Formats: sequence, structure tokens, C-alpha cells
Amino acid sequence: MHQRRAFTLIEIIIVVAIIGILMVTGFTAFISAQKNQELSAVAQKFATVVTTAHIYARENKDIKIWGVRGTLDRYALISATTDPLVFDIEKETALPAGMTFTAPFTIYFDKGTGTMPTTQSLILKDSRDRQMRIDISPSAAVDIVAL
Repeated sequence: MHQRRAFTLIEIIIVVAIIGILMVTGFTAFISAQKNQELSAVAQKFATVVTTAHIYARENKDIKIWGVRGTLDRYALISATTDPLVFDIEKETALPAGMTFTAPFTIYFDKGTGTMPTTQSLILKDSRDRQMRIDISPSAAVDIVAL
């Protein structure tokens, strides 16, 4: 009669410990990837608002000056009739908790052309200090780069 060799208690404990370590590592990587995706999604949503302002300015919508204005924790699609310092907030969006821009900003596009004089660069960051740089060219092309 053959005897079967069984696993010892030590072998079982080692296997369970290895599985536990792999699960914790995988879960941490998953959460980190999810947070990076959230930061990227917020940057993409912001880029859509910039593109909207550019199109409205280029098409001379409502014969207004169009742009985007941001504080540390929110941004808004804005319009002005003649004086860009006196503007209307068309649509405002709050950033998710823990996300901020590093500085306030105001971007205006020229009526009829939808261009602006220089490239603007903004930094969007989250509570774990992951950052995205958002570059807006004079022709309103938006480039998002993870830092």
C-alpha cells in the first residue's frame, strides 16, 4: 500500500502568506491605477470645456468673448460682451474632493478666430500629489501630460 505525502502545516501557512501578499500588492496597484484614471478623466473633462470655449469664440456665438476661468477647486465656461473683466459664468464645474489646480487662471479666446496670444500651461493635481499638466496652444489644441 502506498502512503500519500500530505502538506505540512508550515507549507500551508507559507502558501497562504504568499497569496495574502500578492492580494495586497494587487489591490494597492488597482487602487493607484483607479486614482490615476480619475485624474486623467477630470483633465479630459476640463479639456472639453476649453474646446467648447474655443469653438464658441471661433463661431462668434452670441457675439461674445468666450473663455475658461478657474480657481483652485473649480473651473467655469465664461462669456463677456465687451470687457473680459466683467464676465458671466455659463457653466461651472467643481473639481472632485482632493483635486486642485495649482494656481487660478483665466483664458480668453479671440472672437471670430478662437485663438489666444500664447500657450497656457496649467497643473491639475490630486491629494496624493499626482499631477497632470494641461497645455493649451494659441490655436486651442489641448495636450494633457502626466507628470
